[in-house]
Amino acid sequence: MCEPNHSINQYPSDDEGTGAPNESRIAFGLRKLGDYIKKIKGWFHLSILGSGHSESEEWAYTQSIWLPPAIQYEVAWWNRQVCFDGFHHHLMERKDEAMECATEYANRVSIGNLSQLRNFIEVSMIKSERPSSYLHIILSDLLNLKGRDILYRKLSSRFKNFWANLETKKGGIIKTALGMTRKREYLNDIWADDKLWIPEPKKLIIAS
Repeated sequence: MCEPNHSINQYPSDDEGTGAPNESRIAFGLRKLGDYIKKIKGWFHLSILGSGHSESEEWAYTQSIWLPPAIQYEVAWWNRQVCFDGFHHHLMERKDEAMECATEYANRVSIGNLSQLRNFIEVSMIKSERPSSYLHIILSDLLNLKGRDILYRKLSSRFKNFWANLETKKGGIIKTALGMTRKREYLNDIWADDKLWIPEPKKLIIAS
């Protein structure tokens, strides 16, 4: 499963078979991707928002970028879970380190805080050929029952038949959906974490 997950391809900086350095070739080729490529410890990470694993690698190949075999991860941003999606047997000894680095990458791009999440959803929905898959997950998993009902009513009133009009009204629908993430009472428990919010200032009570 790729979209609407956050799909990550991970590449070792050194070739596991020969020990030859991959870093210079990967860094040279993937510099074209800017913020989409990040090196964490001994691993490079690549994701193209709004696409899956194969689309990311196909894009790299069309740009004549050489890539070694990838380790693949899927990040379920609605519940902040990072899972292996494909692993090369010769890298098994570094599995824990690889997962740790992929999780750090996910935290920097999609699940580290609500600002990252909002940016990930917005960019992904704009670029994706399947934006409805993201909206479906927002309604079914990211929001709790209260938030789900409120968002559905808002979308239904502002955008008649919003599912059918998602492509033509995409900007407004995205803005409305992301607005729901600014109130913790609407989010599922995984995201309704006090550490992610700035507490409201205490009101000064003056005795009369």
